Amino acid sequence: MSTIRNHVQLIGNLGHSIVAWSKTAEIVESYADKGREVAIVGKLKNRSYEAEDGSKKYVTEIEANEILLLGNRPK
Repeated sequence: MSTIRNHVQLIGNLGHSIVAWSKTAEIVESYADKGREVAIVGKLKNRSYEAEDGSKKYVTEIEANEILLLGNRPK
């Protein structure tokens, strides 16, 4: 049952915050352009940082465990 905790599956066009490591990162870097249709399996990660103006910013990202490139590359 612990494998479905904090588990997300998404299909859509690439354009927002995805975090990937190892071989998954190499695939994303080489083949996944903005606008490319992808399927992603991973988990949600929250983090915060301090901006240059001193305000605290909060970010939610998807840490990809698996990525599947769908469709053709955008023109």
